[in-house]
Amino acid sequence: MKKIITMKPKSRKRNVSLNLSEETLTLIKSYSKYTKYSEGEVVDNIMLNIINDENFLIWVRRQRDAKKINEVLTENGISIEKKSGDQNG
Repeated sequence: MKKIITMKPKSRKRNVSLNLSEETLTLIKSYSKYTKYSEGEVVDNIMLNIINDENFLIWVRRQRDAKKINEVLTENGISIEKKSGDQNG
């Protein structure tokens, strides 16, 4: 069974400049046409899926100053409290 990716309501937006490969740009543009979402919305949705990466979450918990990423994770229902056994490093 295929995993369904759902999109959440729009949130604050900020213009940024990224250097992406032609391959990545082609994928984003094609997926944007397919889903009828803007290219920015496609990137937002894909990037929010990294919160499912447990190793990333462990790394975030170990950071001393991670206020912004902690806010993003909390807004998406991810607990960012340090787990027992986590050490800085």
